[in-house]
Amino acid sequence: MLDWVNLEKWRHPSWWNLLIFVPWALGSGWLIHESAVDRAVAGREKTARGTIAAHEPANHNRYGYAFSVNGKTYRGWDGSEKQAPRMGKQVLVYYDPP
Repeated sequence: MLDWVNLEKWRHPSWWNLLIFVPWALGSGWLIHESAVDRAVAGREKTARGTIAAHEPANHNRYGYAFSVNGKTYRGWDGSEKQAPRMGKQVLVYYDPP
């Protein structure tokens, strides 16, 4: 047997229910969108060989690298290496081609 009192609560949810549901729904929609964008970029990513060119231990121990594509030089920073690379070391760089 249906409990009509509880069914009536679902027809007219309280503001507290909306306060919980709306941010959750917006966050889920944003995560799905970002996942689709990341998937699109990953599909067209290319790789190049880069060279470690700088080291900033005071700035989260990050390393600067440089790489060239079609005669144009690009530079970037990363700090995710588990082992500290040495200056001049060759590294694999993933990039989104123009």
